[in-house]
Amino acid sequence: MDGIRMILVGPNEGKDITLGGFTFKGGALVLPPRSSGPAQRLLSRYYSAYPEGSIEGRKAAASYERARMGGADDAHHSRGATQPEYPQVDALWQEQRQAFEEVTSELDRVRAELRTAQAQLRDATVVTPAPTPTPAPVPAPAEEPPAPKGRAKAKAE
Repeated sequence: MDGIRMILVGPNEGKDITLGGFTFKGGALVLPPRSSGPAQRLLSRYYSAYPEGSIEGRKAAASYERARMGGADDAHHSRGATQPEYPQVDALWQEQRQAFEEVTSELDRVRAELRTAQAQLRDATVVTPAPTPTPAPVPAPAEEPPAPKGRAKAKAE
């Protein structure tokens, strides 16, 4: 058996399956011994296939079993809520949470103030149309008396 034996861990363990172009028989695949690094990384990262006997494979299998049995958070629960795992991170998180709540309340206050100002502006800019004055009557042009007909004929002759 020349090569690197890759074993599936997790829900595909022991299955005959093709993943990423690699065909596993009984949950195992043998890669060539040379130039298989990229294939190993791909299979480990995306398909939970690890070199047989590797530490990463054992850790992944143990993690999968804990999650399957519902005990993924056993380590966290056993410490208790009174003793945080990373006290500095917990304190920083509490500070950031408090700052976020302060900024959120300030934002809510400013939004309410903005709504009030917009309502006041809307009320102030509502203009009732002013009554349009009726136009003054325009005096009729003075009528010119008709030109005498006699003179016009005399001039024409």
